[in-house]
Amino acid sequence: MIETTIREIATEAVNTWPKDTLNRTIVILELVGIAWMIVNSRQAFKEMNRSLYNWKKPGAKKRRAGLTVTVKRMGRK
Repeated sequence: MIETTIREIATEAVNTWPKDTLNRTIVILELVGIAWMIVNSRQAFKEMNRSLYNWKKPGAKKRRAGLTVTVKRMGRK
């Protein structure tokens, strides 16, 4: 789903933005970079929230959506 939106944005940019190829490629690269950052930051936020959620009770079992999830102790990898 995310990939399709990125593609749509990129195609729109290609159609609307400068016609000379150099500027166009630069714009596309920037867009791809921004999109990639957005995707990665979403993933990172998920990870961070999970770790913050699990941080309070080390080694505790939590019931989440009917599944028991054992929480690993933070700092031990």
